[in-house]
Amino acid sequence: LAHRINNPLQDIVNTLYLAQRQAGPAAEPWVNRALEELSVLTRLVSQLLDLSPRSPEEKAPSMAA
Repeated sequence: LAHRINNPLQDIVNTLYLAQRQAGPAAEPWVNRALEELSVLTRLVSQLLDLSPRSPEEKAPSMAA
């Protein structure tokens, strides 16, 4: 579930960075506020991922060279 939440959050963060570049200085306070709030959500999702049990596939070491 945390992965499914994190992916859209990262898309929103990226979109806001692009919007900030296009909108210019007038939008900066609003974009920065949104990015700060998204940062809080991203940290919470990261903590959920740290606490969540891993499936056997995720626990197994990679055999890729």
